Amino acid sequence: MNFSIKSAVIMLIFFLCSCSSLHSKLRSARLGLFKRQALSKFGEPVEKYRTDGKDHWVYETQKRSKHRNEPIVYSHILVFKEGIMIDSKFKRTFTSKELEGFYNKN
Repeated sequence: MNFSIKSAVIMLIFFLCSCSSLHSKLRSARLGLFKRQALSKFGEPVEKYRTDGKDHWVYETQKRSKHRNEPIVYSHILVFKEGIMIDSKFKRTFTSKELEGFYNKN
């Protein structure tokens, strides 16, 4: 039983560290990156879609809030045209408490 708790804690720490590392990598993504380079650097995106002849790859990461010490989810969107990154977008999504407040209202 004690082994399972230790394993879960270690896996959680690894997950949070890897998300933070991926978060930094995605924030430093540069224009001109090829799709194959993005796959090798960032892995498979959580979502892919195509609009106006451009491919959009969505990655999600978590980072701890400095003030409230709770995880915040971020979406990173890499935009490709003809296989080359031409834009990137970054946005903060909800914290777990914000989501909890939303669901408690309904």
